[in-house]
Amino acid sequence: MAGPATSRSLSRSRNNGPVETMRCPFCAEEILDEASVCRYCGNALLIPEGLKVENEDLKQQVLILETELNELHRAQAKRRKVHQ
Repeated sequence: MAGPATSRSLSRSRNNGPVETMRCPFCAEEILDEASVCRYCGNALLIPEGLKVENEDLKQQVLILETELNELHRAQAKRRKVHQ
């Protein structure tokens, strides 16, 4: 399901209510944000459950690493202050 990033926008439906739309990452046609399949090219737009879980795990790892990096930066700044 790799493809270019989608761009999202807001448009008006027939009943004048706001409808969120996006561009299909495969054919670039404007489609509803809630679409699971592109009505123009037929490509599936849903993310497999396994990838969602893997993505959440990776986000958690990134948060942990960012926290560790911030702690290292603080410790480094503290050491520099002591040696001045």
